[in-house]
Amino acid sequence: MTCILGLLLALLFDGATLAVLIEDKLAFFTSRRHILDNAWALLLVNVVDSSF
Repeated sequence: MTCILGLLLALLFDGATLAVLIEDKLAFFTSRRHILDNAWALLLVNVVDSSF
């Protein structure tokens, strides 16, 4: 689910804006159960950002 949201965000925003959004998301989801989802989101951001 997080990966899909990350992909949608990547399509809507440029890399810098997306990085800020992901950083805000990481600050919001601080519980352990979200760490893996956040890691996948960051990986997706890095892949999408490098493709541009």
